[in-house]
Amino acid sequence: MISLLLGCDAAPEYVGESKDGKPNGQGKFTWPDGKTYVGAVADGKREGLGTATWPNGQKYVGEWKSDKRHGRGTVTWPSGDQYAGGFENGKRSGRGTFTFAEGTTYVGEFKDGKPDGHGTFAFPDGSKHVGDFKDGRFSAEIVGNRMNISSLDRLMLDPL
Repeated sequence: MISLLLGCDAAPEYVGESKDGKPNGQGKFTWPDGKTYVGAVADGKREGLGTATWPNGQKYVGEWKSDKRHGRGTVTWPSGDQYAGGFENGKRSGRGTFTFAEGTTYVGEFKDGKPDGHGTFAFPDGSKHVGDFKDGRFSAEIVGNRMNISSLDRLMLDPL
């Protein structure tokens, strides 16, 4: 077993393949607080495909680069909300879909972890809001009859 620090407050336990004394290949990290990562590792960092799980039930499945979410991936929250799309340097980036537990979806662009650019909200009742995010504000053409403001708040949350 090898213990090392990976951008966290406490050193995780590592079980898996290693090379030259560093985690390398496939392995599993377990942090004292219950966080886990299972997947590809290179030079002691999460690199390639892997799954991270947090004690609160949040889960990320996807690509990693230099110990950060980077590439395509999916985050699922304990509430049932889910984001599937691009990540860059640990933050949502590029095109993605945020599906709210109650069935509302947002499909659009993300930058620095937040919605930015063109997107569409689609509601379970068939109504849609099409518009743009700029400076954290959404301006929309309403096609239907409602906009759930609490959905906007949850959309702005950055995954762990």
